[in-house]
Amino acid sequence: MNRITTRWFYLLLPLALITACGSPSNVEKPTALKPFKASYKARPLWTASVGPFRLSTGRINIGAGRNSVYLADGAGVVYAFDAGSGAEQWRLDTGAPVSAALGVSDRLLALALRDGRIIAITREGKLSWSADVAGEVLAAPAIWGNTVIVQTSDGRITGFAAKDGKQVWVYERTVPSLTLRGSSGPIVVEGLLVAGFASGHIVGLDARNGRLVWEKVVALPSGRSDIERLADVDAPPVIIGYRLFAVSYQGQLMAMDLRNGNILWSRSFSSYLPFAYDASRLYVINDHGVVVGVDQGTGADIWAQNDLKARTSCNPVVNGNTVVVGDIEGYIHILDAATGKIIGRSSLGSGPVISQVGTDSTVYSVLENGKLSAYSVQAL
Repeated sequence: MNRITTRWFYLLLPLALITACGSPSNVEKPTALKPFKASYKARPLWTASVGPFRLSTGRINIGAGRNSVYLADGAGVVYAFDAGSGAEQWRLDTGAPVSAALGVSDRLLALALRDGRIIAITREGKLSWSADVAGEVLAAPAIWGNTVIVQTSDGRITGFAAKDGKQVWVYERTVPSLTLRGSSGPIVVEGLLVAGFASGHIVGLDARNGRLVWEKVVALPSGRSDIERLADVDAPPVIIGYRLFAVSYQGQLMAMDLRNGNILWSRSFSSYLPFAYDASRLYVINDHGVVVGVDQGTGADIWAQNDLKARTSCNPVVNGNTVVVGDIEGYIHILDAATGKIIGRSSLGSGPVISQVGTDSTVYSVLENGKLSAYSVQAL
């Protein structure tokens, strides 16, 4: 059976159920926008355009550096823009469509292409090296020290030397035959590499050599059909201090103590989008597009924003005391981080917002048609 495109999974899942199970189902309709009293606004700073994206493209992300913003379009052209003005600093045509998001460090950018290559690009826009990787990469590479780390959809994580692209280690595990189209991607904190898999497992590896340090289950596949047994850890885990937070599709949202591997709390939850956080809360979008504010200490819901059900299309971004959420019609919604109440809304254009990143003062959002917008979130 073909893999399912993650970004549109909640729209396509009912059709898959009809095919796999013969059960009738209705496509979930986006919630109609309701009037509200605005107390915040998005103040436009600049816009830029890159090439459009495709449904076959893996998860897209915007890379924010000290003075630059980086983005690769669906055709494989990588752009660097001045973070303050939006002026194009350089562009590099990689020669092949991208398959996953950019990994960004102080020295390098790393990018996976659909022709089976991983490439490294200097911060000045020059190709540093390319290496072949056996398997499809659907998440951003991680760059840690002297290693570029890549996770493929067939259950392998590979470390490449950052200076020349030579393979230095590989970790492998078995994954189910049917998964969401995507993967969480590796993250590295103080030499510990954390990654989730379509089996519902999350592992900690030694980033120096790929050796297994610990393994935990976020979700155990259950049900009669392959669809019912989907249990992907498709959202990147988040590490805050000594705590790791992870979520799976049709599984759990959980917190773990990295010091001893103990589960601090876990609860039933289903999500596949990256989530955001601040000092006390997680902001998670469930598989119905409902934005939920979750207490980091207990895992309990603080609020749930149902007025955006089946509208949300990408990762939320925390900006000050607000949370910015993009939707399938090109709107960004500004939520009060404490209450979840919608306090602002702006249209960035037509089509889905597919990726966002925030800095202390600016939010950057990109539409599927390639429009990149920079704006600040301000009280009226």
